[in-house]
Amino acid sequence: MIAGSSQNVAGVRDGPIVGTVAGDVFRFEQPTGRAEGELRVVSEDEMDGRASIQFGVSRLILRRVRPPLSQEGSPPPR
Repeated sequence: MIAGSSQNVAGVRDGPIVGTVAGDVFRFEQPTGRAEGELRVVSEDEMDGRASIQFGVSRLILRRVRPPLSQEGSPPPR
């Protein structure tokens, strides 16, 4: 089980997200039903898939990026 939070395009926190990882697939949903999706690993640093977010279905790409130099060595955000 994976848990986190989301924020909308305006930068406003949009609520909790829960999900699971099985092999190369990450599935997630908001308990409120506002969003759900499935992503697959494309490369070591990228996942690609689709998400159903309140107003329709969209392609979703997650990419790993390096933190700014000032954050390197800091613990990950919770």
